[in-house]
Amino acid sequence: MSGKLQTPRWSRSQARDYYYLWRVFNSYGEKLDLSDFASFLHEKCSVRGVAFKGVDDFFQKSMPAYVETTWEQWFGPLVPGLPSLKLNERTSPAD
Repeated sequence: MSGKLQTPRWSRSQARDYYYLWRVFNSYGEKLDLSDFASFLHEKCSVRGVAFKGVDDFFQKSMPAYVETTWEQWFGPLVPGLPSLKLNERTSPAD
């Protein structure tokens, strides 16, 4: 499996991935040291034979629209005060 990342083989909502990222960055963003994250990610992926050039290799073009339409459905009943979600290139849920 080299080249672009392959499509995941799970059935859960990808909105959950966005929620987790939003939650981590919202709660711990100021404490995170991401200065060496790119090299860490390259090393982690190389162990699995996965190569990437940038963020677009991780997310399909149609994913943000799908996540926006399923955000409230998946998390509305579970997360009190769930922020609205408006995604475009490299944005996060609105507070």
